[in-house]
Amino acid sequence: MQFEVDAPCACGGKRYQQLYQSVYERGRVPRYPFALLKCCECGLIRSAPVPDPSMYEALDFHERDGRLEARERPWLAAATDGIIQELRRAGLPASAPILDVGCNTGELVHALRERGHDAEGCDIDGAAITVGRSRGLPLFALNLERERPPRAYGAAVLVHTLEHTLEPMALLDHLAGGLRAGAPVYFAVPNIGGLIPRLMRENWGFLMPPQHVWHFTPSTLQTTVERTLRFRLHHSSQRVKLEPAGVGLKGMAKRLSAELGRLSNRSDEIRAVFTASGL
Repeated sequence: MQFEVDAPCACGGKRYQQLYQSVYERGRVPRYPFALLKCCECGLIRSAPVPDPSMYEALDFHERDGRLEARERPWLAAATDGIIQELRRAGLPASAPILDVGCNTGELVHALRERGHDAEGCDIDGAAITVGRSRGLPLFALNLERERPPRAYGAAVLVHTLEHTLEPMALLDHLAGGLRAGAPVYFAVPNIGGLIPRLMRENWGFLMPPQHVWHFTPSTLQTTVERTLRFRLHHSSQRVKLEPAGVGLKGMAKRLSAELGRLSNRSDEIRAVFTASGL
């Protein structure tokens, strides 16, 4: 099967090198043929075919007693203190309003507000926003690829959001337009350059080609975000493990690979904080 993408890379390049093609079938995803293409100009990797946004509807919600309910993501609340710490390291003012981009139903917004922060969330998924607002959370529907935030924020958080974006440069540009000068922005994305992803290839759970348009390494994340000329990298790390350990010999191999990745700073998630220029 031949996989091609007509859309340009985030850098504007239109020439790609195919790294490999295979079938992804992890979690609730059925057999999904795909290829990974690497931009010949900037090295950013993307999925082919381009993911269909309708895939989110099947993965994020389910029916119960005739009502639409969101799947809980308790790991977000658990990560909140670490996210705040990373933002403070980049100069987050105590009273700064924070925007959670790609907030889904608002678990992170809720956790931030519980810790005394003025947090709001936006998402393109109207159903998720409705669920979150029914819980009293300040969420609103917004497609940052099309328009900027309604007010100026002192910080922003994008937790596993940028890799889903069809037009990341447009999103980053609109986001920058809604941030105060010096505002820290926290990104978390899967790291395809990590040791486990390199070893597992199509069997790596967080590859997720049905949903992930882009597959970042630390260098391509920095290059992509800074290409807007609206952000500058403050600090970055790769010390969080996404892939479940598993059991038996396979589990032992995963745990060994994860530890080697941690020791060599090649784990399978990138956490990076950039600061907005205010231009």
